Amino acid sequence: MKKRVFALIISFIILVAALPAYSYNIKDIQLVVNGQNISLNAQPVLINGRILVPARIAVESMGGYLDWYAKEGRIVAKRDNLKLTMYSGGYKAYCGNSTIKMDVPPVLKNGTVMLPIRFIAENFGYPVKYDAVNGRVIVGNGDSSSGNSRGDDRGGNINFSNYKVVIDAGHGGYETGAIVSGVYEKDLNLAIAKKLNTLLKNSGVKTYMTRTTDRRVGLYERSGLANSVNADLFISIHNNTQWQKSIKGSMTLYYPNGVSKNGLNGYKFASIVQKNLNSKLGTDNKGVIQRPNLAVLRTSKMPAVLVEVGYMTNRTELGKLLTDSYKEKAAVVLKDSVLEALKNINK
Repeated sequence: MKKRVFALIISFIILVAALPAYSYNIKDIQLVVNGQNISLNAQPVLINGRILVPARIAVESMGGYLDWYAKEGRIVAKRDNLKLTMYSGGYKAYCGNSTIKMDVPPVLKNGTVMLPIRFIAENFGYPVKYDAVNGRVIVGNGDSSSGNSRGDDRGGNINFSNYKVVIDAGHGGYETGAIVSGVYEKDLNLAIAKKLNTLLKNSGVKTYMTRTTDRRVGLYERSGLANSVNADLFISIHNNTQWQKSIKGSMTLYYPNGVSKNGLNGYKFASIVQKNLNSKLGTDNKGVIQRPNLAVLRTSKMPAVLVEVGYMTNRTELGKLLTDSYKEKAAVVLKDSVLEALKNINK
């Protein structure tokens, strides 16, 4: 019996020794990506001299997508044609047919997946440096401490904190929107809108939401909020239906005689959104469509669009829309579109 207990103790000691050494005393570390300060929803972790930050925020701030499969502890980070697969606690990453050794493993901290920022950034093709004096991890080009206050599209840094965007989750309350197979459009719209809100806030944009819960909001109340805060952009999120169930894809609507803001009008904003939905989310192109009679667009005093993310009546598309990962990807694409449109305002 004593031998058995001794063996168990030895096994425990070996297991503990194999675990990475943690230090959580780096709460003041700032992540900067391409000149933008990135808000973190959890404190960074230091393991064996390597800084780990919240995975989803890190990946998405570099224009990628992240999927987390909790049951398997599997993490998949994707950007363009690159796909990295990692496992919580594992020291190996997999990219195509290649296996890459990691200095430190991904970890799960209080329910948040943390990734080594240098490993992710360098594999995504970004340079990384650590500013020890100011406690900053700087990824990519640019430095948030310098550059124009709002920047322009000619390579200057952009401080998105000077921009205001209103995010409108379509329908709400007893105005359910479409109902397909027991799924309410209003719920899909709100879920995507809330994710978009978080992503834009993390990019520094000042955001407003027409609703954050399941409540009815009047059409003029929606555009009224945007007008009252003097928003730079207005984006309304919806999902579509069609009697012909084979039809799927995205479309973006705009008001043809809408306000132009420093060179950006509703059509240009809609074209940016539609381009990204098709190329990054992979949806069928259902076009950039004029809608002169939509009150929410017609009464907005800034470039405004209404996005139909997908068709609920298409079984495949509805299946995707019901997954959290697809809603997250849609939100990332819309975030990218909003930031691209803000750059085009050229203030």
